[in-house]
Amino acid sequence: MGKKIVSALAVLTILLSLFAFVPTYSVGASGITMRVDLNKLEPDLRTRIQTEPNSEHRVVVILKDGVSKAAALDLVRGLGGKINAEHDIINAISVSLPAEKIPALTALVDVEKVLLDEKKYLIPVPHSDDSEIAIENFYETYPYWYSQFPFWIGADKAWEMGIDGSGVIVAVLDTGIFYEHPDLEGVVIDYKVFTSEEDVFPHDGNGHGTACAGCVAAQGIVDWDLGVPGIYFKVLGVAPGAKIIGGKVLTDAGWGWDSWIIEGIEWAVESGADIISMSLGGLEIPNDGNDPTCLALDAATRRGVACFVAAGNSQGLGTVSSAGCGKSVITVGASTENSFVYWWLGYWPTRYADGYENDQLIFWSSGGPTADGRVDPDVCAIGAWGFTLDTYPYYLWLQFGGTSMATPIAAGVGALVIQAYRQAHGTSPAPDVVKDILMNTAKDLGYPATRQGAGRVDAEQAVLAALSERPYSDTHAIETTLPDGCSYTVKSTFTDSIAEVYAVKLEMFDSISFEDLSVPYPGMFLSFDIPEGTEFADVRLKFPPEYAYGCPVREYDGSTWTDIHLNTALYRVEEDGRWILINYAYAHTNIQWFNARVTPGSYVLWIWNMYRGLTVKPVDVKITFYKFVSWNWMSTSFIGNKLTTKITVPKGTAPGSYSGFVKVICGGSQVTIPVVVTVPAKLGQTFYLEANVVNEPRDTISGDWFYIPVQVCAIGHIMLTVEWTYPDADFDVFLIAPDGEVDALSYAPFVEIELPGGGGQYWFTTTGTTMELLSTFCLCPGYWYIGIHAIYFGDIFSETLKITLKQGEPIKAPDLLCLKRGTSQTFVVSNNIPGYVNVQTMVLSFQTETFAEQVTGTVYSFNGTNVGYDAWLIPVTPGMITLTLSLDWIGDHVLHLTLYDPAGANRGQVTTKGEKITILDPTIGYWMALITIHEPGSQDYTLNIGGWRFKAFEGVTLEPTSFTLAPYGTQTLTITVSPKAKGIGFIVYYDLTTGSIYSETIIATFPLRWR
Repeated sequence: MGKKIVSALAVLTILLSLFAFVPTYSVGASGITMRVDLNKLEPDLRTRIQTEPNSEHRVVVILKDGVSKAAALDLVRGLGGKINAEHDIINAISVSLPAEKIPALTALVDVEKVLLDEKKYLIPVPHSDDSEIAIENFYETYPYWYSQFPFWIGADKAWEMGIDGSGVIVAVLDTGIFYEHPDLEGVVIDYKVFTSEEDVFPHDGNGHGTACAGCVAAQGIVDWDLGVPGIYFKVLGVAPGAKIIGGKVLTDAGWGWDSWIIEGIEWAVESGADIISMSLGGLEIPNDGNDPTCLALDAATRRGVACFVAAGNSQGLGTVSSAGCGKSVITVGASTENSFVYWWLGYWPTRYADGYENDQLIFWSSGGPTADGRVDPDVCAIGAWGFTLDTYPYYLWLQFGGTSMATPIAAGVGALVIQAYRQAHGTSPAPDVVKDILMNTAKDLGYPATRQGAGRVDAEQAVLAALSERPYSDTHAIETTLPDGCSYTVKSTFTDSIAEVYAVKLEMFDSISFEDLSVPYPGMFLSFDIPEGTEFADVRLKFPPEYAYGCPVREYDGSTWTDIHLNTALYRVEEDGRWILINYAYAHTNIQWFNARVTPGSYVLWIWNMYRGLTVKPVDVKITFYKFVSWNWMSTSFIGNKLTTKITVPKGTAPGSYSGFVKVICGGSQVTIPVVVTVPAKLGQTFYLEANVVNEPRDTISGDWFYIPVQVCAIGHIMLTVEWTYPDADFDVFLIAPDGEVDALSYAPFVEIELPGGGGQYWFTTTGTTMELLSTFCLCPGYWYIGIHAIYFGDIFSETLKITLKQGEPIKAPDLLCLKRGTSQTFVVSNNIPGYVNVQTMVLSFQTETFAEQVTGTVYSFNGTNVGYDAWLIPVTPGMITLTLSLDWIGDHVLHLTLYDPAGANRGQVTTKGEKITILDPTIGYWMALITIHEPGSQDYTLNIGGWRFKAFEGVTLEPTSFTLAPYGTQTLTITVSPKAKGIGFIVYYDLTTGSIYSETIIATFPLRWR
């Protein structure tokens, strides 16, 4: 009974805080009052309304299908709002309104929901260690060297068939396009700016959009002289006959609002684009494809436009970013093509190579599945590496890469498919058909489905399929959430008779380890044999993280970072003694991890120590061998061109994501269909997951992400525990409601890395605990999702997680303490879980107060560049209702203030003096304020930190204020109430480092005094 009172009080507090900012409206015809429906406001927007009640906000108003926009437009104008855009691709309008007037939008029955107009960011190019290497070691070769990406994927074979993308329009939505580039002459037929910038020469101050446009349709006109006498280089796009329309939806700094991107998508559709190519993205939790940009791309697909989006450049499971996680898009990962870096650049992995192997997946290419259990990426294309076009005054991007490169290459293949299909069928293919063709004709690279999708795009085979000269099917992937003991059936139709079908999955069968190695400068070579039967290898290296951190990890404060890392490269040794480069990794941390498609034989692993005078030890290496085996979950049958695939999950299968392939021999060709099966957990079930090593988590996305659905049928408290063994491992944990809202979360802290020579980035550290705990109140039965992000591992290869979601609360504390003024009382708090719980306490009243403080500093640009950083960590404790930051400075330098939450997610940015960032109910933990300077020099600044919080309960003290509860242990506390204390308040039990709130106790002093 008591705990129900506490929960009800918490709910009441939330509701009161919301309605405090929601006025009553009388809108509509004849003065009839129309009731607002706050459920139509997304949670983040409700937060903004509460925390910034006097500010104007950009929102996207989603209207019901088929209804007119007139009433909504009239209402916005009547409320004094600004119409930013009217969208047709989705029935929506983008508007700006004062916070207090936004809830009135929900009164219209035509309004389905109101979403924040948020930012999306450029997918960064993952620079190699030698990205700026001089061309001093170029070798002589043929007079002209074309960038090889269109030739390796077979585009030249399509050109020989008369298919070059002619008649197809590709919209490149990016940072702009330098359309005066000689190699884009006559290609770019329309261009529009959707950002707040002026359209000035060269139209792309970043170069990224121009590079992507070159991958699609560069003309090969310019002969590039790279300093080698008599040798010239050319860039020819995959679809040189296609036309491009360019939409600048990202600023020159590489970011853009959702509304800009949506406007660009809509413009592309209305301008007759057949394809949209977008190499951009951002973190979404969960990444289930329900954010505004994904919804707009879904709508564009329904309008007949095939949409290609980058998967992202963050290693690990489940790392595909938005809008790559869109439900209907074609998501593209990155594969290797080494010719240019081998023959001309002298890139570091080629140093000892006598040849190279292409079509591996580069280690940083983002993987699936998505939170809702879809494959992603769908296909991969060359993203490591190649040269392409650049903006003025550079003209040529010498080593472009990333899924940013792979996406326009795949989009170029899409253009070839559309032209060929039109030629053969007299009509354009639907986007689903384009996706079917690309995935069914992709080259199987021998990687897991959640890394390669169906495989690397094959332009020749895709064009043959579009011309009806090669078979494909109406099934590009099989994806399902299926409880153990249940079955699911999929029927597929092929364009030719089926000869053979088999289902396979990768299975580990052997491994080899090298332990306690000493790696001196400049490195060492490990020779080993890969056994018979091996088709796939997982290569991992680790060494003590203290080398990189410069101290024990849990003592790290950001001042000792060294950036020490050991690059690795794998070579196959041929019978004649030649070394063939297979794959490599260069993560800036104490671990390296990459995969490789392999064959049995002799191999060498090069470990490169680039630090003169330093021997790194102990270094451990583990290489695990896999082979494809029959997948007994799958049963198939076929008659003619009809295939039936039945999936049956065995009883007792552990919750998690399982992947494999259905491979079909049809018309003399192989069709590879990726399969992902998500097995949900049961409420109260304990299960285990194996998390892989982590690489470069400083981008907030890298590291394995798991989303496990759990069927919750009851209303009440639910409690999640995630346990592991190694104390220097750490995990972010999320509890996600059936509607996709994150109800509870726990983040680990991160701190600044100060790089030698200046500059810095941000790195997660560990709490030193071996459990994460979340608790929330379930009001919505259905599939809840457990979200887990592996953010740091330390000196281990992997970690096993023990996971339980059950009903109950983690800590038992008194529901109510009635205390006479001038007295003390003891009480007991007990631990309900089998792990240690670090507990901190605060004694708060129900009265609130504002607070404010200032800190000063100086931000310097690095080494004369136009960028520099300074950072402050801000501890956020329970009772803080809002957190507000602003930046002031005297001078003309351009400064930005960016606020990151404890997981490193960008929660807001301001670019003008005094402009505020306000966060409602900020997550407990260490937040970071990042001050950046954007021109050479230095600037003094004042950082203003303030907000609104519950006041401390004056006259009430608690001892001890912090303690550790042993598993199932207890702690006695003493509370003292002074004679002057009065009123009611509460004790909150929490842990700052994990962000958990464990329980509350109501305090009532008596005799009560009422005013």
